[in-house]
Amino acid sequence: MRFDPTPLHCSRQGLLAAKLAKQLHQAEEATVFLKQYPPSTISFYQESITEQTMISRLLWPLVLLDLHAFLVENTNEEKRNGVRKQKSKPFVSNAVEKYPNSSDQDEDCILEMAFLLDSSESAKNFNHEQQKKFVLETVDRMKGLKLSSGRTLSWRTALLQYSSTVLIEQTFRDWKGPEAFKSRIAPITYIGHGTYTTYAITNLTQLYMTEGTHGSVKIAVLLTDGADHPRNPDIFSATADAKHQGIAFFTVGMTRVAEEVANAAKLRLLASVPASRFVFNLQEKDVVERILKEMKDLAEEGGKKGRPGDDGAPGAKGGKVLGNLDTKEKRVKEANVEHRALKETEVQKAQVVQEVPEVCRAPKECLEIKDLKESKDQRQAF
Repeated sequence: MRFDPTPLHCSRQGLLAAKLAKQLHQAEEATVFLKQYPPSTISFYQESITEQTMISRLLWPLVLLDLHAFLVENTNEEKRNGVRKQKSKPFVSNAVEKYPNSSDQDEDCILEMAFLLDSSESAKNFNHEQQKKFVLETVDRMKGLKLSSGRTLSWRTALLQYSSTVLIEQTFRDWKGPEAFKSRIAPITYIGHGTYTTYAITNLTQLYMTEGTHGSVKIAVLLTDGADHPRNPDIFSATADAKHQGIAFFTVGMTRVAEEVANAAKLRLLASVPASRFVFNLQEKDVVERILKEMKDLAEEGGKKGRPGDDGAPGAKGGKVLGNLDTKEKRVKEANVEHRALKETEVQKAQVVQEVPEVCRAPKECLEIKDLKESKDQRQAF
């Protein structure tokens, strides 16, 4: 069919064809198609196409906004219905493959130990140096401590001095190894003044709460002679709060003064239980070795669980469900039989009671009636 460019309907058909070709990104086809029309018509078409193109450009943002609103509404509806899209995992070229025997629980056992040194007037000179010697020897011996389970023991140490004030000489974050710790602790000097042990314990608890590792074995070694300043706050309440945070307490007496009745009782109350495992004295022989043994036991008991063992042998094959139901029905029937037998026994007992003569059930009343009858017969005979 040949189109005449002059009629209005032909102009509209050409315009629609050109617009369609333009929207389909077929510019060449639209150009060839328009060559069959006069220049005046082509100019009219181009103006119309330009106008339609501007309208299309204005409509595209509206279409995109409508599409965005649709996607948002669809996503919200999926969330309300509990539908979650699985996130695609990025491909990692150097991913480490886990072997069947490996486990997330197969980790190091973490032990965090804090020393509380008495730096009051009672620890002047020799006693203070003896405490430092005990700490340095304990840390030095910790390097060779191994767990019987074969797992690696990862540990770090902190140290606080206390008297009327508390000095945190080494925090857990400052830990850089045993040698760095020993070089830092060796030159410290005592403070002097009164003994306020409660302040040391509260500072210790705060240190564990801010720098402690979750799931670690937490140990506090309190060195004291048991004698506090009269104005020292409630020490037992502070110790209870620390124990509530999972801190195990060792109490180590500095001198024989700690073995006096009142002081010894106080050290036992401050220590964890049983006291036989957690109360020591610096004057005792092999005190470092004994404390390390108890620390090792605590690490074995309270550390993270190790690798699970091998599966055991499979159990015996169970019976069918039908058999279990039959057994249950059988037990119900047996219970019903026993109930009926018990009921029959009770009925028989009731019948036996009813068959007992009146004389047996009320002998005194029967004898009185018999005596009255005999007396009446005797009077009639006279």
